[in-house]
Amino acid sequence: VVGFLLLQNGVHNVTCIDSNPAAVVSVEEDLKRLPHLNGRAEVLLGDLFEPLQPNRKFDLVVFNPPWVPKPRERPLEMLEQAVFFPPDLISRFLRGARKVVNKRLILIYSERLSEPGELQRAIEDDGGFTVVRVTSIDEPRRKRGKPGFKGYRLDPNGEPMLSVQLWELQPMAR
Repeated sequence: VVGFLLLQNGVHNVTCIDSNPAAVVSVEEDLKRLPHLNGRAEVLLGDLFEPLQPNRKFDLVVFNPPWVPKPRERPLEMLEQAVFFPPDLISRFLRGARKVVNKRLILIYSERLSEPGELQRAIEDDGGFTVVRVTSIDEPRRKRGKPGFKGYRLDPNGEPMLSVQLWELQPMAR
């Protein structure tokens, strides 16, 4: 979804990477139905930056990880991987991003279900990026009954709000 939004909003070419084979097939099928995007998107299957050719660089990397910390020690099923993230995901991503980001890194993140300050600590611990800005977006959740997770802020009508942050980072001078 993020890749399509980038293409529709002025980015000429995108490389989309997902660890879920079904997600990769879905994007490939969508691209076939959208001929005006022909040749503008590369879709790769793999973990984070692993499927990229060595020394490949990008001016912009956008990362939209799952938003819910992994709740238990057993391995995640494929469907669960879209929702839950393992504890080392952000640090592994930042280590890999240091090798491929030229100018900007955007993280789409929600701390609603994580430990407060977790992302900021991961960025500081990694030491490869500086935070340029954090933009918060609070949106009402679509009505689907009561939220399944505690901690949602409520709007004036008592409806749960989804809080998302866009973290813009830039590589530190090396």
